[in-house]
Amino acid sequence: EHNPTLVEKYYFKKVQRIAKKVNEDSTDYHKLLSAVSELTIYSYAFLMEKANRKSISDYDAGKTIYKMAQKYFIEAKGYGLKGLKLKYPEIETIIGLKKYKPLKLSEDDLPFLYWTAAAWGGAISSSNGNLSYIVQLPKVGWLLERALEVNSDWNQGALYSAMISY
Repeated sequence: EHNPTLVEKYYFKKVQRIAKKVNEDSTDYHKLLSAVSELTIYSYAFLMEKANRKSISDYDAGKTIYKMAQKYFIEAKGYGLKGLKLKYPEIETIIGLKKYKPLKLSEDDLPFLYWTAAAWGGAISSSNGNLSYIVQLPKVGWLLERALEVNSDWNQGALYSAMISY
């Protein structure tokens, strides 16, 4: 049966369960990947979509939903960075740099690079033009460019789609 509210509630509960599991063991690569991807999906699919629609009729209410989405995007980005740091402890200090010691990224890193970039992009988008977020945009591109270097055909061209949005 078509019931978007029920689906949103179910997905939110799912995201809460995942976050709880990650908080119990924040060094589990698979739990962190699940957290960054599912929280990012939830934020885009439900919160950003709702904020976009709501801000047309009630700007302040839409702004409130954007802030909630941003909170979740930032949380998701944190999970993604934590997952990347398990293999590359220095990654946070080199994201966005033009000159850096090259990382030996592998096919296994692509989901983290993609979902972390998506979460970061969502945080920027949901800021509605806040300059402190907009200046972080090159970091999204950096993550996507590193992923493209590993395998540009990953996930049936998902990286190219992300680059178009970027």
